[in-house]
Amino acid sequence: MRGIALDYFEPFINEPNPYQEIDFLEDWDAFVQKLSNIFGLYLLEDDDEDAIIAIPFPLDGKAVNYFIQFAKYQNRIRWGDHSLRKVVKDTIPSRISEELRFSKEDLSTFEGYKWAVLKVDNDHWRQIQEEKNKHRLARSLQEHFLHPSKTNTPRNLPNKRATWADHQPKDRL
Repeated sequence: MRGIALDYFEPFINEPNPYQEIDFLEDWDAFVQKLSNIFGLYLLEDDDEDAIIAIPFPLDGKAVNYFIQFAKYQNRIRWGDHSLRKVVKDTIPSRISEELRFSKEDLSTFEGYKWAVLKVDNDHWRQIQEEKNKHRLARSLQEHFLHPSKTNTPRNLPNKRATWADHQPKDRL
């Protein structure tokens, strides 16, 4: 125990009153009931609700990683589509939320909203990869045309014309 709970129970432990019957120090159920009466009911679901709201959306990561973390808590809390959608809507970056208006998914359900977010995010990362590939190809072509001697082009190959004999196995000649 620590903090306020320790401050509350410490006098009962360190300076017990012999004329006062304290059942919560000897009975676990009575102790839990006393804690609940003073500090409120503790439910694991409350921690899960706090945790699902606190999941950050990875700005340089992928939405699928967010939804993997999200699913851990989603299955343990009893929230409806509206609440789940609200948590995601408040978390996703603007690059995704701005594109959702073009989605063909049903954004009124959590599953539809989730799939729309995943599709928009996937399209974003695919576009980034395509841009990288274009730049890589452009650099390769520039290298090829700026420094042709470093590449294996026909003009750098020996100037020999292939004959029928060049294509035959050596033992047939």
